[in-house]
Amino acid sequence: MLALLNDAILHTTWVYDCDPHPESYMREYFDDHAAGGYPVLAAESDDGVFLGFASCGAYRHHQGYRHAAELSVYVEPSARRKGVGTALMTRLEEECRRIGIHTLIGVIDSENLPSIELHRKCGYEYAGTVHEAGRKFDRWLSIAYYQKIF
Repeated sequence: MLALLNDAILHTTWVYDCDPHPESYMREYFDDHAAGGYPVLAAESDDGVFLGFASCGAYRHHQGYRHAAELSVYVEPSARRKGVGTALMTRLEEECRRIGIHTLIGVIDSENLPSIELHRKCGYEYAGTVHEAGRKFDRWLSIAYYQKIF
């Protein structure tokens, strides 16, 4: 998981962190998700090869947002466009409904067309863009919001 995330950090605008995370980051990541009761799912091939992961966490930390969550999906390059992302999102949505999440929100770099396509395919609706909200690789980046209400 960490290798996939760090690859996205170093080579894409799919995540706005600029420096790779140390191994300790994943321990904190799992601890934070467990403490909040949020799911973290992994996909693997029939022969046990890691294909990707999906998770959700608090959208905002104010109590009124407790039924909203922000989702993340990362798929290994060799597994993209083969249904892995769709399967992860479908299972994540099931888990979110089970824990009382009412809406899932995708916060996507506006140039990340594969992620936007995946969200649309899974029934997420465009909810707006925040222009030039981030900066990475010496350029301004915009965030597109996609939302699915259960």
